[in-house]
Amino acid sequence: MLLCACTTPPDGLGLTGDGASSPFPSRESLDEDGYVDVSAALSDIDVDLPTDRVRWRRGFSPAQLFVVRLDGVDASALPEWRNPDPSQSSVFLVDLTSGLQLPAMAELDAYPDQADPALLIRPLQGLIPGHDVAVVITTDVAPRPERFDALARGKGPTELSRETRELLDDLEDYGVDPDGVALAWSVPIEDGLVPLRSALDVRDAADVSWSFDDVRTGEDADPQAWRSAGGTLTVTGVLGEDGMLALDSATGSVSRTGTWETDLFVPIPEGVEDAPAGSVPVVIFGHGIFGSPDRYFNSESGDAVPSIARDGGVILVGIPWRGLSRADLGLAAGVAADIGTIPELTGRLAQSQVAIRQLAEAIRGGDLLDAPIFQGASGQSLPSRERLSYFGISLGGIEGTLFTGLGAPVDQSVLHVPGSMWSTMLERSSNFTLLEGPLVVRVTDPWDRQRLYAWTQLHWDQADPMCAAVTWPADAAPILLQESLHDEQVPNLTTRAMARTLHLGRAGLVTEPAWGIESIPTPTEPGTSAWVQHDPEKPAPEDSNRPAEVTLAHDTPRHWPAVQTQILRFLDDAVVEHPCGDAPCTASTAGE
Repeated sequence: MLLCACTTPPDGLGLTGDGASSPFPSRESLDEDGYVDVSAALSDIDVDLPTDRVRWRRGFSPAQLFVVRLDGVDASALPEWRNPDPSQSSVFLVDLTSGLQLPAMAELDAYPDQADPALLIRPLQGLIPGHDVAVVITTDVAPRPERFDALARGKGPTELSRETRELLDDLEDYGVDPDGVALAWSVPIEDGLVPLRSALDVRDAADVSWSFDDVRTGEDADPQAWRSAGGTLTVTGVLGEDGMLALDSATGSVSRTGTWETDLFVPIPEGVEDAPAGSVPVVIFGHGIFGSPDRYFNSESGDAVPSIARDGGVILVGIPWRGLSRADLGLAAGVAADIGTIPELTGRLAQSQVAIRQLAEAIRGGDLLDAPIFQGASGQSLPSRERLSYFGISLGGIEGTLFTGLGAPVDQSVLHVPGSMWSTMLERSSNFTLLEGPLVVRVTDPWDRQRLYAWTQLHWDQADPMCAAVTWPADAAPILLQESLHDEQVPNLTTRAMARTLHLGRAGLVTEPAWGIESIPTPTEPGTSAWVQHDPEKPAPEDSNRPAEVTLAHDTPRHWPAVQTQILRFLDDAVVEHPCGDAPCTASTAGE
């Protein structure tokens, strides 16, 4: 039964009585010209926020987190992420442009000791830029707020009341019973990659150069390498003196700022030094969070990557994913203490996208492979010029998906334990334990923090593969998404949301099927993209938005021979095989 408002509510109280702050974001965070203006919605939070840096946007993120305060929420009625069928759900999204209902999960903020936790609503499929999307909460979850009921009955501010009634009418046209709606609101969705696309557009091949000043051969080389080389790659710079993207806040365009330098690492594996000229494949490598390529190449992060390079006979080339590399630990800690500086972190990740694109171009069409370090024992040029692949782990899988989806000149990409939707991914990650403490000290109210997390997604977009997944080009290189079941660093829900958005099939047998991802035959046809699952047989993380306990589920599968076989096969011919016979790939079946 709907609640009745007997008086006309005063103006300026938004949909729930909390103004623009709840729900957030909503259309009340758009100015009169339709541009994003979150200043009013976040003005009560005592943090200096660069809200002008998203003023170019005319909508919100394809991975947008929505937060709202509602009385009387029945937590048992909220849809969980493993089975988010919108036709059976009490909270869902409706694409008002296409008419499709979209999967979402909802949860109460699990930060301890809260009397009135925020309701958090997370899309489990990417939202399409240029479309309007409605968030729908049914009366199975909570009673209709008095304020919203008044607006639905034509009371309150004329424009807001009209919009509310029109939205309920539209939802009814799409099969949603308006009498069963506790709260609904809509927002436009914007392409969050406008700055990154602009940064890639201003890159200049004349800026690119490299040098190698640390070359070690034989016993001095890294484990399982015949030769190891380290040096510097110089590329087009797009960061300003403040460390942020040189951004025009009115248009979202980015300017060239000179050149930028980053580290460059190349191990040439044992066993290829006598290979015929032009026969050794080249693979760009992407490292995990707070890591660096050299830590993988020298076995500080385990022997899996050197073993894959040696067994596959491939030359790896890596640069750091600056922003979240080992060298950026101080930056990440600074952002945790002052969340308003997050554009510095995401700006470095965008700069790294420029760098890795120019690295790929220097390999594919430039003369980087002519460097003396690529010569074999007889002076022959070892690298194959015929193809180039990408292999990324964790952060390298996340950013590598974005790299691939933006048209990288690679033939295939293996993306090991990747995810998406940064504002959703981080809170659940075991890595967030390092960052949450300083943030809690600075922003003490959990409600304020959740609104800030939702705001940060507007900045994360330039480093979020979900923003590429919703506009994935037909000619993008095929990808293999490898999930580790119960991953404590990259939540499975964020990997599956990306696979679902990309319409990937499930290749091989799995321990836990994923909603909306259908089985496809293996081995696949060459060039078929797919999602696969590996089960390290570790306990599932707590199903809440709290940092997971460390179980090593994230790190374990890449060390299995079967998984390494799957990686090498896809890097070779873009075929996905199921290497564990008639059983799922688990710690018991894939080989330790």
